[in-house]
Amino acid sequence: VLLHGHCTSAEESSSFISDAADDPTVVWKRDWVPKGWRMTDEAHKDQLVKFSVLLHHEHSAVEALKERFESVTNPSSKLYGQWMSREEVIGKLSRPHVVDRVRRWLESVGARTDVSGGDVVHVVAKASTAENILHTSIRCFQHKRSGLKVLRHWGLLHLPGSMRSFVHAIRGLSDFPLLQ
Repeated sequence: VLLHGHCTSAEESSSFISDAADDPTVVWKRDWVPKGWRMTDEAHKDQLVKFSVLLHHEHSAVEALKERFESVTNPSSKLYGQWMSREEVIGKLSRPHVVDRVRRWLESVGARTDVSGGDVVHVVAKASTAENILHTSIRCFQHKRSGLKVLRHWGLLHLPGSMRSFVHAIRGLSDFPLLQ
């Protein structure tokens, strides 16, 4: 995720504020800086950060799609060659009530959301908002060779207990671009 704006000095940044109202669960720990990168400063509280929330699929829906795949690839099956469209697959995996609940949670604290594929919620939020909802610290990291700057979390990354059963992973706050 590329930065919108610039990294600021620690004096200009906001402090980490925790809202422990929902028994957060640790989902990731970052206490090291990847090779080729350096941590510079804390993100400015109003700096925008982008990340994606990947939602869990129901086991039964995944199993049904696996069975369907076995049928459409088996020449002796009467479903052989009858591939599902992307929209049909999304329809089988999507859980609109889960998408709505996760979006309501994120939007209730000021984040903007968009959904793709029925199982990914894309989020844009102020760094201070991301810090508060994920009980973490957002820091600026810079690639040593290219100078590329990205915002990523530092320390523990949490999910509220009420969201843990819906969220499979969070992308864009822990991973770094592969650069040479």
